[in-house]
Amino acid sequence: QRTGFFILFIYFFSMTRDLYEVRVGAYIFNDKDEMLFLLNNDNTWGILGGHMEKGEQIEETLHREIKEETNLEVDMIKMFDVTTVHHVNSLVLGFACKYKSGTVILQEEEVKDYKWEQIEKMNEFELTFPLLPEMTTKALEIINTKN
Repeated sequence: QRTGFFILFIYFFSMTRDLYEVRVGAYIFNDKDEMLFLLNNDNTWGILGGHMEKGEQIEETLHREIKEETNLEVDMIKMFDVTTVHHVNSLVLGFACKYKSGTVILQEEEVKDYKWEQIEKMNEFELTFPLLPEMTTKALEIINTKN
């Protein structure tokens, strides 16, 4: 049921692409249920993400952004959230991902640092956006349900 809603929502926004930029957000977890947090240039910790390029499919965008920003490969991808960010006219698609392989090599112009961290420790650092704890908890539940 919810998947059908996401498909209709994405279809609607694909028709209004000139109004909204489509972006992806990756909640990447390793085998220890630690999530990959990235330190942004504004000194806040968040998730990996980026915009869809013309002609790309959503999953292609996700893999490209992950590879560009961190050099990692992921599997077990499931979209679990669609959020509009009106002040920047963006539609952000949230994906729960499982680390597959690779050593982190950061794209330094976009990311200052990284850490794999248990989500319970999120309160200890400044986050990029207020809903990050709630969204991270949802993503981890999806990852653990799929195992």
